[in-house]
Amino acid sequence: MSKRYMTKADAVRIFRHGELRHLREQEWAKVGGRSDGGGIDWGARAQAWHWYIDALNKDGAISNSQVERWSDPSFVVPPWRR
Repeated sequence: MSKRYMTKADAVRIFRHGELRHLREQEWAKVGGRSDGGGIDWGARAQAWHWYIDALNKDGAISNSQVERWSDPSFVVPPWRR
């Protein structure tokens, strides 16, 4: 029987509702509630995503191949790098 791995869509959904929500709260606090987008910490978002997929891989939820193939989701890549 072959192992079923998590899909990227599932991983993104879980990350958005967990870690990304926490990061947004931290970003909001740093800028004192401004909503001009200047408080987005793109580096922290990218690092958190990479740690997240690394943990999924170590837990066996995603394969090595998935780690290598998955591109970063848009919410961790600054607009000027897309």
